[in-house]
Formats: sequence, C-alpha cells, structure tokens
Amino acid sequence: MGAFILGFKSTQSQKFNEKGIRIPTTFIKIDSCWLTDVKTPSKHGYFSVKLGLGQIKNIKRPVKLELEKAGIKTPLRFLRLSRFICFFVISKEKFFGFGPPTVPPPTKI
Repeated sequence: MGAFILGFKSTQSQKFNEKGIRIPTTFIKIDSCWLTDVKTPSKHGYFSVKLGLGQIKNIKRPVKLELEKAGIKTPLRFLRLSRFICFFVISKEKFFGFGPPTVPPPTKI
C-alpha cells in the first residue's frame, strides 16, 4: 500500500552517516489539509478522497464552486485526488476498542 505526504518542499540538505557516506535529505513543510470530496464505490465504482492545502489569492470559478460545495471558504492552492484500492468500513466500537477483539482468519498465499 502506498503512502504519501501532502506538503510544501522547504529545503534540501545533506547528512553524513558514521561511515562518511552522504545522505541527501529534503525537508517538507506540512500544513493543515482540507477534505473537499469523497468518492465511494457505491456511487463512483472506486474509493478516493480529494485533499486541498495552501492558500491563494485568486482561484478559478470551477474550483471556487467546488470548494463552496464542500463548505470551504478558504481559497486553496493545491487540490490532490488520492485513490485507494481497498475500502473498509470500521464501526465505532472496533475503532475505539469497544466490544470483543476480532482477529481476521489467516489467508493462504
């Protein structure tokens, strides 16, 4: 399963380990994200979420209407759609640890 970080590239640097090998590093400034849209398998055939971050002064009208539909008044600079392969529904009892523990059955590979 892939993972991602949504943020702004800040600076690049380098570090050296104990053997003297150079390791390049990139610092990412992470800001708060806004959830603008959710697509579900029942309606669209796949599961995805659209996240937005950053502020901008002027945005185009279609993006402005999309943000207004989501109830967001802040004009966002970046909007990224992240599509997921699996979609699991987790009940409140399982998420917060209430009820008996459940262990998934072993699967054969």
